[in-house]
Parts: sequence; C-alpha cells; structure tokens
Amino acid sequence: MGTEPHSPPPSSSPDILEADGRDKESTCPAETFGPISETVLQIPVTPILRPPSIEYIPPGNFAAVARNLFRSSFPQKENFSYLRKLGLRSILYQSLSEFMLMTHRTLVEGPYPAEHRAFLESAGIQFFQCPIPANKEPFALMPVHAVIAALSILLDSSNHPILVHCNAGKHRTGCVIGVLRRLQRWALTPVLVEYRMYAAPKVRAMDQLFIEMFDLENVRDIVEHVHIEDRWGVHDPNHAR
Repeated sequence: MGTEPHSPPPSSSPDILEADGRDKESTCPAETFGPISETVLQIPVTPILRPPSIEYIPPGNFAAVARNLFRSSFPQKENFSYLRKLGLRSILYQSLSEFMLMTHRTLVEGPYPAEHRAFLESAGIQFFQCPIPANKEPFALMPVHAVIAALSILLDSSNHPILVHCNAGKHRTGCVIGVLRRLQRWALTPVLVEYRMYAAPKVRAMDQLFIEMFDLENVRDIVEHVHIEDRWGVHDPNHAR
C-alpha cells in the first residue's frame, strides 16, 4: 500500500495581510501611531510658576537691645525688606561731622539718600536725626546734650519699635546704648563688655570713659516725663548705677 507525500501546512496568505492593512510583524495598524518621537513632542508641558523669593538680610552690627529697640550700622538697600519685617515705627540716625551738626543734616555729608527716604515713606517710618560728633583723642568730645537728645527719643515708647544706628553701629550708638544700660541698673562691667563687643576691633578708651562718667542726673526730666517701656527696667537716676 503506497503512502501519499506529506504536504506542508498552509501559510498565511500575503493577500490577507495586505488587505488587513497590518504589517507582518505587528498587530497594530501602522497609520494609527506616528513615530514615537513625534508623539512625545505633542505632549503639552505646563511650566511650574514659583513666587519670587524675598531675602531678609539684617544690617551689619544688628542686634535687639530691648523690647522694641534695635541697633545696627547704617542700613543698605538690601536690608529694607528685613527692616520692614520688624514693623518699625521710627529710625534714629546719629550723624557724624560738625558740618552736619551745623546744617542739621544726617548720614554722610549731604541729604539722606533718596532711596532711603522713599523706603521710610512707603513703610510709614518716622525719621529722627541727632547729630553726635564721636569721641576722638585728643580733643574731640561727644556733647552731653546730644546724647540726652538721643535718649529722649529712644526712651519715649510712642516711638517704638525703633532702630538706632550710626555709620558703623559701633561708637556713637555704643555710647548711647551704654548710658541706657546704666539707666537699666546694669553693672559697669557688662555695660563695657557689650560696648567692646560691638565696637571691636576699634575699641575707644574715650567712649568707655564717657559711658562710665556720664551723669545720669542729666536725664532725670526725661525719665520722669516720658512714657517708658515697662520691660526696659529704667529707673530713677538716683537709684541707677
């Protein structure tokens, strides 16, 4: 009995594949999806918007002296945001030269900078000027009446919060704060230690002598008639050190 030769299994007809519109190696219609790169580029990208950052930079030699009282060197433009954050009501600047003393101008030899004036106005900060020539050997002495004028502004709580500063925040500011510390009944040693800390590296012997020898009786009227912040601990000069 003879055997019939085995025939191979039927293969898929090319006509059917072409009629289907399918590639031999893919089951997806070629015209449905474009190239991958084109598909990715068509995805919309929404940018992430972030608010601009604000830097709060304190002025040089900045410190809190007491409740609602701060000290520093002369503020720069980059310090305005920080000062605004403090919610200041007043700024007291202690100017330097005799030229400014005679003309009642503040800061450097000329008017207060326009950008600083604009900042004070926008922030609702009142500005006080108090010309105080610095102690310098051998004959330049800080006038007592100028320090009294500065203290009358600082002690009045209606001016608080207040920032007091000179150019460097060292000598004139240091002397005024030193006298204030004595009114707060600080012992002389910590008063002078604080002065040296902020005056370094240019510590002046005349400043320290001025703080020690300042007669607190000179500010009796201020202490008696100005409303002083209770937490400052300022007492009658007769009982202060």
